[in-house]
Amino acid sequence: QFRETNRTQFAQWCDEWLETSGLSAGLRSAYGRYFANDVAPSAVGRMRLSDIRRADVQRFVNDMLAAGRGVPTVKKAHRGISSAFTAAVRGDLIPANPANGVVFPKERRARFEPWSPAQAGLFLDHAAKHRLGIILEVAMFTGLRPAELAGLRWIDVDLATRTLTVRWTRTIVDGRVEEKEPKTEESQGSID
Repeated sequence: QFRETNRTQFAQWCDEWLETSGLSAGLRSAYGRYFANDVAPSAVGRMRLSDIRRADVQRFVNDMLAAGRGVPTVKKAHRGISSAFTAAVRGDLIPANPANGVVFPKERRARFEPWSPAQAGLFLDHAAKHRLGIILEVAMFTGLRPAELAGLRWIDVDLATRTLTVRWTRTIVDGRVEEKEPKTEESQGSID
C-alpha cells in the first residue's frame, strides 16, 4: 500500500530511517535513545516531516537546553536528527535539511591543567592497589582511550620493543560487547 512518507510524523521517520541507516551499532543505539526519549515526546517529533522548519528544530534544541540538558548532549541529539533529515533530503522527501543553521550557546571549556609529578605519583600509588591498576597506569602514560585500552590483546604488546599497537576497540552497546577497528588511522599504530 502506498504511503506518502513526507507526511509521516518525524519521530516515526527517525525510527524507520534508523533501521536502514547502515550506521554502526553504537551510533544506532545512541540515536535510538535520543529519538525515543527526546524526539518522540516533543512537538517536533509529532510534526509531519514535510512541515518542519528550522525554527521548529531551534525550539526543540532550546527546549532541551532549558530542561537542563548539557550542550554536548543536545549537540549529539541534534546530530542524530540532522542525519535523519539529510536522509529525507536524499530521498527527495523534503527540499532541505531544517536542522542546518541551528544556533547553540557557546560552550565554556574547562582549562586543561596536567597533574603535577606529586599528583601523578599519588594516582599511581592508589592505582597499584586496584585490580585494574596496570590498565590505569597504561592509560596515564599512553593517553589511550578507554575503548582502545579494552581492545588491547597480548599480541598487541611487544615487551622487547616496549610498544603497544592499537588494532581494536571494545565497547558495550546495548549490553553486548562490540569489537571493531579504531575510527581513524591516527588511532591505529604503535605507542611507546
